[in-house]
Amino acid sequence: MTIQVIEGHKKEILEKISQLTGQVTRAILWVEDTVPAAPRDVAAILADLDQDTISAGFVDDSREAIYTRMEDE
Repeated sequence: MTIQVIEGHKKEILEKISQLTGQVTRAILWVEDTVPAAPRDVAAILADLDQDTISAGFVDDSREAIYTRMEDE
């Protein structure tokens, strides 16, 4: 599975999606409303995305850890 970010207007996004090879099984869209919508609970949004989240446990994402080579690299 590959993840791609496609940006643009509706027609541009549709065209880019139609040119993708493989099967598109899920899309997350940010739609800018012309009329402000009622705010949605952030916890509900994160719960919707939870099924696509990978839990890796503890990850050292400090700057030093990111730029230091590991033994097997």
